[in-house]
Amino acid sequence: DVDRIYEFRIKETDFSSRGRYSDVITVNARELILEKSPVSDMKPKSFALAQNYPNPFNPQTQIRISLLEPARINLSIYNLTGQKIRSLYEGNKDTGVYTFSWHGVDDDHMDVPSGEYICVLKAENAFIQARKMVFLK
Repeated sequence: DVDRIYEFRIKETDFSSRGRYSDVITVNARELILEKSPVSDMKPKSFALAQNYPNPFNPQTQIRISLLEPARINLSIYNLTGQKIRSLYEGNKDTGVYTFSWHGVDDDHMDVPSGEYICVLKAENAFIQARKMVFLK
């Protein structure tokens, strides 16, 4: 019903004595629950650039990276001629898993043509990894 106002309860559980936790919000039926989830189990075992998902993609794709330790990183998209067309992130990141989105545009926010692209993750500690992505319009 459009005119109906819903009220939600917020239930929070204290896990502070068991380490670092991340907030998770769940909505089910008539209850909004704020829970704490452990992030200690999410510590990556290595530096990694996962295959983007979906692949092929249109209109966007998700790119997940894992950082074993804090690092200065560069995450960029290149065309097959080696020209950098999009810088997704350049800067420092803490240890963890991060997801970035790419919407098929270059650094000038212009649409790129359909085709194959290379996503490259570089970290200051001499780590580098690349993945091929396919953009279909």
